[in-house]
Amino acid sequence: MNHYTRWLELKEQNPGKYARDIAGLMNISEAELAFARVTHD
Repeated sequence: MNHYTRWLELKEQNPGKYARDIAGLMNISEAELAFARVTHD
């Protein structure tokens, strides 16, 4: 599973959390999450 797919799942499960919080749940930096989202969001 790639970071973007995991992001979508966690965002759905945690709608009130910020990207930085979800990145923490994924054990990656907020910058890594932003990079994964660049071509999708």
